[in-house]
Amino acid sequence: MATQFTSLSFLANWKTRFVYFLLLPIINLLLLVLIDLQYTNRFNWYVAAASVVIDSASLAVQSMSQLLITDANLGIDIELIAKRPYSFYYWKTKVLTS
Repeated sequence: MATQFTSLSFLANWKTRFVYFLLLPIINLLLLVLIDLQYTNRFNWYVAAASVVIDSASLAVQSMSQLLITDANLGIDIELIAKRPYSFYYWKTKVLTS
């Protein structure tokens, strides 16, 4: 699983971690809440919670696709399809990493 973490570009240094895990979610949260405030004239906690859920799901999908692209570039996907396409360990590490 440590190799999975090293292949993710947004875990490269503290600046990219700060942007992906703190700055972008806060900006998305503020924008969605402010758009909702423009129409309803009151703060809605459901919009804030939905923004957090959407950001976390988006980051999970992005990291899963980046892991699969890295495996395709290294040729791991061809070897996996040839030997064990339903490898529980392979998919478990991908899901837990993302």
